[in-house]
Amino acid sequence: MSVSKRLRYEVLRRDNYTCRYCGAFAPLAVLVIDHVTPRKHGGRDALENLITACQDCNSGKSATMPECWLVDEVEQAARAWRGQPTREPDEDDLFEMEVYQDCLYVLLALTAHEALHWIAQAYIAAMPYRPTHSELIRCAGMLARDAAKKAAAEVPV
Repeated sequence: MSVSKRLRYEVLRRDNYTCRYCGAFAPLAVLVIDHVTPRKHGGRDALENLITACQDCNSGKSATMPECWLVDEVEQAARAWRGQPTREPDEDDLFEMEVYQDCLYVLLALTAHEALHWIAQAYIAAMPYRPTHSELIRCAGMLARDAAKKAAAEVPV
């Protein structure tokens, strides 16, 4: 069974129309779709097992088994292309997610006007850098939380 035109197109786009072995690119090289693990050795016609190769590299490789790093790299590229995480979240990732979630809850507890005020303050503080959505939420939430703590500390008992 041959690789479908749609899958072939997705592989070419994912690999930026460049040979994964030597870096040759279209239109200077004839590009083909290559199985990382050859069909002869049980390789499937799946995005995780297909790469872009120039005709010279593909014919030189024939049905040899790939290096482990190439198999891992292609699987990660396929996962990233599909929007799936390329690895399991580690302790730092989980901490960052928790901080983001806490800051988001702080902003959700505010009125729309107050939340926009803190988001604008965070954006201004980051200039000329353009923060990502998650950086903006984290910064605005921390600013709002710190302001609330400061206001609570100033209230006489």
